Amino acid sequence: MLAGPHGAGGLVEEAPRTAEFLEMLHEAETSLVKVTQGLLEADPSVTVKDLPMAARLVVTTIESAIHRVVTHDPPDDLSRLEDELTAMLMRYLTG
Repeated sequence: MLAGPHGAGGLVEEAPRTAEFLEMLHEAETSLVKVTQGLLEADPSVTVKDLPMAARLVVTTIESAIHRVVTHDPPDDLSRLEDELTAMLMRYLTG
């Protein structure tokens, strides 16, 4: 089995990564966090106090949830994932 026991997701998880590639991923995540923080700062409905940490949590939660659900047990209707993830994060951000 080329992709290992986890299917195509396992292949991606097991693939070697160069230092340059990892740095590119880190820079992309840093940029996403900064943009997200700006969006949170501009939204009056956001009540969470620590906006830099909230931005990091939003970005990493979305990335992790999508990766885990889509690669390990994708639902037939991805809008279910979107709806539940949105509800969870909105409750956190707007208390």
